[in-house]
Amino acid sequence: MAILALIFLLIALVLFVLGAFGGSGPAHLDVGPGNGFDTSTTAVFVMGMVSMAALAVSLGCFRLAARGAAKRRAERKQLKKLNKKVEHYESDRHDRGGDEGAVAHGHDGSTDRLES
Repeated sequence: MAILALIFLLIALVLFVLGAFGGSGPAHLDVGPGNGFDTSTTAVFVMGMVSMAALAVSLGCFRLAARGAAKRRAERKQLKKLNKKVEHYESDRHDRGGDEGAVAHGHDGSTDRLES
């Protein structure tokens, strides 16, 4: 995977050099019917690079947000599991009339001795 990333990086560098220094001829950009403006090919290239950089940053932000959401879901799941163990311990303690020898039973069949 690192080799593939390196190949893409080299291709991007070559395209950048060709785009930035390859020519600076005139260009006309049509923005809508009857609207447009004259610029250079270098300016069009730079606008494209800026828009791709903005796209890359936004995709990175989405990726970070998804990781954070997954982490919060995992923490919430773990807290629910621990809460159920505590509730089971409390009900066992209430049924026995004290906390002597109380054991919490997990949903997976495991048992944990709980200290009060």
